[in-house]
Amino acid sequence: MRTLTLQKELEPGNLSIDLNKVTRIKLDVDNPKVPRIWVLYFYGQFRNNKECVIGIWFFYKEEDRSSQLERILNQYPHIQVK
Repeated sequence: MRTLTLQKELEPGNLSIDLNKVTRIKLDVDNPKVPRIWVLYFYGQFRNNKECVIGIWFFYKEEDRSSQLERILNQYPHIQVK
């Protein structure tokens, strides 16, 4: 089983994600008007073939989220970003 892990422990709680289950990634922030936390939602298929969140990573800086997303997409181009 292949998993995706952050290169560094940037923020607490960012756990490994099973890449075999990831179908897309959604970018978000905690507050659109004044963002303080940047988020990556990892989506995958559940048992009943419905899409669901299978992991969430939090970042304190937009640059950190962008660099991790770029690293993910370079290694796994099949994952969609929406």
